[in-house]
Amino acid sequence: MIDLILYRNEKKYSLRDDFKMRILSYHISAPEVITNIVAIPYSNNYIDLTEVYGKPTYQQRVISINVDSVEKTELWHKYIEELFNTFHGQRVNAVITSDSEYYYEGRVSIEVDSRNDNLVNQITINILANPFKKHYLNDEDKKL
Repeated sequence: MIDLILYRNEKKYSLRDDFKMRILSYHISAPEVITNIVAIPYSNNYIDLTEVYGKPTYQQRVISINVDSVEKTELWHKYIEELFNTFHGQRVNAVITSDSEYYYEGRVSIEVDSRNDNLVNQITINILANPFKKHYLNDEDKKL
């Protein structure tokens, strides 16, 4: 079973073990290239400055993770509260266990999906992450 491991202030949190949640689905968007194309006045020509420093640069990427609880509804609210208090608005290093040699650095936001009966059955964890994932064993990258 895939798990999400979040590191905040050098402390490790497991979505499955610490919050009794399971991942239903996740999507990691591709970072968009930052382009800079300048029109030359009075001509039909353009200058592409995207790679002026030797390589293109990229926007941040969005990682969306849909989760639900493996616990009863009354305990689910407790875990949501803990998740909000610990991560909402905070910077983290995130590891998805299916790609566990790499991590993403980014800021977390949490959205609660309510049902018609006002019970919460799913939440979405969004991470606005840096464009590239980092290998945690690489000497140039900071250790988790």
